[in-house]
Amino acid sequence: MNSCWSCLVVVENGAKVCPLCGADQTPVPPISDGEAAIQLGSTSVIPRWSIPVLAILCFLGAAAWYITRTNDDDSPAKTEAAATNDLLNIRLALSQYAISKGGKYPSTLESLGAQAAVAVQDTKVDGYSMVYTPLPSESDGVIRGFALLAHPEKEKYRNFYIDQSGVLRATEESRSARIDDPPI
Repeated sequence: MNSCWSCLVVVENGAKVCPLCGADQTPVPPISDGEAAIQLGSTSVIPRWSIPVLAILCFLGAAAWYITRTNDDDSPAKTEAAATNDLLNIRLALSQYAISKGGKYPSTLESLGAQAAVAVQDTKVDGYSMVYTPLPSESDGVIRGFALLAHPEKEKYRNFYIDQSGVLRATEESRSARIDDPPI
């Protein structure tokens, strides 16, 4: 018993057609090595120039895809969205800290540990620098508020501000964002 070369169904020895798929089952005569070399050299279906041309086209296509992908990732909207997400993550960590400490915020972001360190590092990767300013109360000197600023490295991006209220504010002017800037 043999199997069909097309659908792998078991067919009887000597069958000329597969009973399931109808594929021709006649055996192909073997080609000697000398005949194969003559056939490939003289009657090749693929022209010799096509393989290098195909390789060059693949390389150019990959380069075009890489350039397009890189420029798309550098768009202001994506960069600003990533930076605001980092700001909101740090603000969340600050709020959790304040809840656990009875309404007191830390004097530095290092007190927040790994969660804030990762967000600050992500902000740098996104093309922003972060500035944390603790705001002590005038009555007892305990830090009861903060201002968190994100400054872009590129001028075409917005500056951001967030404080303990959780309202994210931005300005397109080339200055730090402030509490009186419009919320986003």
